[in-house]
Amino acid sequence: MSRKRNQTANQHLSIINPHPQLIKGPDLLHHLVAPPSTATAIDFLEDGSNRRKVSYKTLHALSDSLAQNISSVLEKLEHASSIIPVLLPQSPELYIVLLAILKAGKAFCPLSLDAPAERLDFILNDISADLLITNSEFSNLLDGRPSVPNLRLLLTIGEMLTRDVVEEYGSSESKDGILWAMYGPTEAAIHCTLQPLILTDASTQMIGFPLDTVSAFIALPASEGQNSTLSILPVGEEGELVVGGHQIADGYLNRAELTAASFMHHPQYGPLYRTGDRARLRDDGTFECLGRVLNGQVKLRGQRVELGEIEHVIMMTEGCRAAVAMVVDEALVAFCAIGSCQVSRTHVLQTCKQWLPGIMIPHDVIFVHRIPQLPSGKIDRSALVTMHRHELHRGQFEQRNSDLDTGHFVLDTLKLQLRHDVTPESTCAETGLDSLQAIRLASVLRAKGYQITALQILAARTLHEIMQAAHLARPDEAVPPSRELNSTTYTLQDLPELESWQSAIDHVLPCTPLQEAMLAETISRSSAYCNWVEVELPKKYTFKEIQVALQALAQRNEILRSGFHPTVKQEVAFVQVVWQELTEFQVQQDTPCEASTIVSDAPRHVRRMVC
Repeated sequence: MSRKRNQTANQHLSIINPHPQLIKGPDLLHHLVAPPSTATAIDFLEDGSNRRKVSYKTLHALSDSLAQNISSVLEKLEHASSIIPVLLPQSPELYIVLLAILKAGKAFCPLSLDAPAERLDFILNDISADLLITNSEFSNLLDGRPSVPNLRLLLTIGEMLTRDVVEEYGSSESKDGILWAMYGPTEAAIHCTLQPLILTDASTQMIGFPLDTVSAFIALPASEGQNSTLSILPVGEEGELVVGGHQIADGYLNRAELTAASFMHHPQYGPLYRTGDRARLRDDGTFECLGRVLNGQVKLRGQRVELGEIEHVIMMTEGCRAAVAMVVDEALVAFCAIGSCQVSRTHVLQTCKQWLPGIMIPHDVIFVHRIPQLPSGKIDRSALVTMHRHELHRGQFEQRNSDLDTGHFVLDTLKLQLRHDVTPESTCAETGLDSLQAIRLASVLRAKGYQITALQILAARTLHEIMQAAHLARPDEAVPPSRELNSTTYTLQDLPELESWQSAIDHVLPCTPLQEAMLAETISRSSAYCNWVEVELPKKYTFKEIQVALQALAQRNEILRSGFHPTVKQEVAFVQVVWQELTEFQVQQDTPCEASTIVSDAPRHVRRMVC
């Protein structure tokens, strides 16, 4: 395995092993066990303490015996499927079964132990399964180097490689390391790259160099180019990791569209698979995997948030061994595995505030001894969601009992509306309080007699300031709920602040909750929702001609002569005003300098109007 031996002659492109080797598979094991070898083939740690060892001789004998049984069963079936599903946890038996299926000349289909019954039924029907191999054993993960004092090599792949694992098992001047890392998707027969002897100060994103049987490229993601072409990027640039070689799968069974989007056959490099992972090739010939091209990003309050980046920052907190960030019930929640360490919520949030924007600061931090995992080894996200909701319910119950005499109704309402635990000292940014939630919160509080508006809520910096504003508006009898939208208009007598424009107003409409939320956000953040439309005209017109045309168009479409105005009414924050006509001062021309800056490459007859 040489990092640069097979690198392309073009040293500026992200290509390693353009023509990977072909190595025969099952025969290698036979060479190792002939004559029979008692060397350890599998050394498996079960339940954190029980070690199970299987020699090459035993592995060979057991897999041969099972292969004969598989062949015997399938020979009795007419038109038996060549695909055998396997429903087993990580265990020595799993590897014995997989090898036996290959020896029997069949293909295996691993099934996830945490998959719902409906999905399992669908897969079994999809592959026309005649035989299912399963048992009920489970496995666990390492819990620190002291728990495995005789361990000589820790080979990780996927989610295990975290900062805590690197620092504990990596190599440094003061200790010998045992940590190696591998990378590879199922579609490429799992193992594609290797990073040996990881140092304690190495990046957790290092996945090393490709094996001699694997080609690796950094290319434009499929979303930016056609999958029929491979646009390879220069060394150092981020793109999608593409792997190739003789081990690449033919595609997804009965999934032609998905196969076409991920697999391709290149005329020069052969079969290739787009991993969907974002990566880059370093100058030393090793790769860094930087997360998913799309997955890992979630939308929170209209903005994209990279969960992996949040987890990476949280792991910078001393004592945090592992971290998972999730959006639960519209709240950004961080789960932090601390083992026996003492870590405070404040410490985690301070670290996040130091490195992350407000939108990416977790609302809640839940501490666990260990991140729960499924039998498949993946993170049990359902268990984390249940854990968070339990903590929230317990916190609300305790708060209700402790605050009965203090009258903190406002804080309880905030918790129920935000759907996660908060304190008076929590900032509005870290709680995730946005304009739409402010509208809902103001409506609930007004119904209980607190005379507070969405604008007052958005103007607050902390929840304590919201509580103060509500208490200053002395609770009185409940305010009637907001006017229903089927009340189509307001009279100008309802809105004395608009009386001076009475002659110019056609009618006034209520705003929808979404409009109110967007307008409230604009008041607190003037750059929000700032949009314009650019139109290319077929020939050159004077500004006056365009102005007259726009006025005529607005006269026929009242939406073009509508605007919004804040009110002093308690039940609404804004109203929609429809003017009788669009006046000249409402259609203005940009200065030549400003227009040329905005549409510098546009033809001379393109003008931008501000309405």
